[in-house]
Amino acid sequence: MITLLGEDFITINAGDTFSDPGVTALDSLEGDLNASVTVTGTVNNLVHGTNLLTYEVTDSSGNAATPVIRTVFVEVSNPPVITLLGDDPVIHEAATPYIDAGATSTDAEDGNLSSSIVVNSSVNVSALGSYSVTYNVSDSSGLAAAEATRSVHVVDTTPPVITLLGTDPVYLEAGDTYVEPGASALDSFEGDLSASVTVSGTVNTLVHGTNVLTYEVTDSSGNAATPVTRTVFVDGNEPPTITMTLGSVSGLAGIGTIWELSALENVQQVNVITPTNPGVLFPMSFVASDVDGDALTWILTGADAAAFAVDPASGAMNFVIPADFEAPGDADGDGIYEVNVAVNDGEFASNTISLLLTILDTVETPYEQWISEFFPGETDPAIIGPDAIPTPGGLSNAHSFAFNLSPLDASPVLFQHVSSATTHAFEFANRREAAVFTPVIACSTNLDTFTPIPVPVADTTVAPGIEVVVTTDGIAPGIDHVSLRVDLAHYSRVFARLGVTIP
Repeated sequence: MITLLGEDFITINAGDTFSDPGVTALDSLEGDLNASVTVTGTVNNLVHGTNLLTYEVTDSSGNAATPVIRTVFVEVSNPPVITLLGDDPVIHEAATPYIDAGATSTDAEDGNLSSSIVVNSSVNVSALGSYSVTYNVSDSSGLAAAEATRSVHVVDTTPPVITLLGTDPVYLEAGDTYVEPGASALDSFEGDLSASVTVSGTVNTLVHGTNVLTYEVTDSSGNAATPVTRTVFVDGNEPPTITMTLGSVSGLAGIGTIWELSALENVQQVNVITPTNPGVLFPMSFVASDVDGDALTWILTGADAAAFAVDPASGAMNFVIPADFEAPGDADGDGIYEVNVAVNDGEFASNTISLLLTILDTVETPYEQWISEFFPGETDPAIIGPDAIPTPGGLSNAHSFAFNLSPLDASPVLFQHVSSATTHAFEFANRREAAVFTPVIACSTNLDTFTPIPVPVADTTVAPGIEVVVTTDGIAPGIDHVSLRVDLAHYSRVFARLGVTIP
């Protein structure tokens, strides 16, 4: 006979481990047959439902005991659990999109139920206040998780922004009427608050001096904008102005913009190429003016201000030390110079012209070129012929030479040859400065012997009856002419050559 140990009906929770209490088996002849008892059936502790275990035994004579059955019922009594992600409560800025952090859910029987969570949100970012977001989920047995709730507080903590209308500073003559241009104010939540802007301070147009007006505004949440000020100068003095000149183009101001130009290396005066004229060099200078006639001081600022100087007489923009493409001297060593140019009349500063100058590489291979030309009617190179151009100095023969030495060319080449009955000329459009371009003239009464001498910067008598006449300043780019004039009372014929050496 089989006897159950423990209850014949056992209830366990899904997921719990079932431990079989067992049975006893007693035979009237053979005694204890516990070890011979067999159990059929299994208990699935993960699935809600009824599980049957059947216990059987047979003695050695083939007598089978009446089978005994135990019922094990697995019930689902553990609902899913919801866990919030992110903060709770949440402080959220009004007028900005609310993106919920979400939640996760796990269930003992069904596992991960996060994707089944139902979210309901009452958050309204257009209205200040406290809102809630709820999260609900049920497992496959219909057991619902305890509802999770997140509190969301929509607040306004961003201050408005004030923008001045009109100019700042304002310059008035004594006795003028000041007309307030006003200011606008924009709040990220409340919108246009211009009507709420308050202005403190006054403008006394009858007294010379500086007047400061302060503009303020606060939104309904108490967020105060950063105050903005406007300065009103009452004076008979007007601020100065400056303009930039590039070559023959003058009156350039570019207020509020940055001039990004390419500048030539190895020259004193800044020579630039503009994006619209990539093959032409323009010498840079500035013109300062002041209606009051005040003495003006050039003011250079920016990372590379120390690398420049404005000639107070000509306004030429010069490098203190000519820029070197191979060894950049700008502040950050990238070959791009940053400088701002303005003037000051002792009280007011002018407008500012801002420059970004990228240094250009140029050909620096030593090069020497001598030009020999035939004068009309002569067969020997560069002979000063019998035809003459009368001059006040009495030197009657003239020869003019010049060269095309644009630094953008790979090598110097003749640009233009101009001939007349008495004159030869070679012209170049962009002459290098004296520190880099060295013209040399040589003259002799013997075709085989030439003694080069540097071309002077002014008319010079180099020998009795021989005069070099120049039209050059030795600095600014442009067409330079060099003439050799000879007095026929001293020489019947003179040989001449004009050359240049590029270091």
